[in-house]
Amino acid sequence: ELILADIEQLSEKIEKLTKEAKANQKGAKESVEPAKYLLDHLNKGLAASSYPEKESEIYQALIKELRLLSAKEVIYGANVDENGIS
Repeated sequence: ELILADIEQLSEKIEKLTKEAKANQKGAKESVEPAKYLLDHLNKGLAASSYPEKESEIYQALIKELRLLSAKEVIYGANVDENGIS
């Protein structure tokens, strides 16, 4: 579900970036292709946090702006009794 929400949000952003790129707005053209690659990654069912180019400036800017849910760290918790730990 988190990835699906990210896909929807990123798809909307790509549409906006494409329109901005056609209007020759600064930075839009450079952001469209990396955003599409990230969308392909998400469409494969993979989290944004596992994206291979996650250290790039464009990726960081997308994550900062969109706050993609699957880009956040995951914490697992288990409710077990003390005897179940060993």
